[in-house]
Amino acid sequence: MMSGRLVQPCHECGATLRLSSMALLSTLSALGLILTAILFLVYQQSALLVIAAVLLVILLISMMRTRIESLPPAASPGHSVPPSRDDHPR
Repeated sequence: MMSGRLVQPCHECGATLRLSSMALLSTLSALGLILTAILFLVYQQSALLVIAAVLLVILLISMMRTRIESLPPAASPGHSVPPSRDDHPR
């Protein structure tokens, strides 16, 4: 583990990447929203709609605040950077 955060390996290169706490919060609130929807289908209580609305707001805020950690681009001699669109003649 790195600095107490959840660490996952990169699927392409195997480097360890930290999982954002907001990504974890959005996952848990999405699961809670699914569970609340199932319970609403069974019990039909208006309190479940309030809980679903709160979970939806938490889900939207956490999705907007999620930071994605990625590896810096490799600057190896074999790795070429494609030219920008402005460099090509028309």
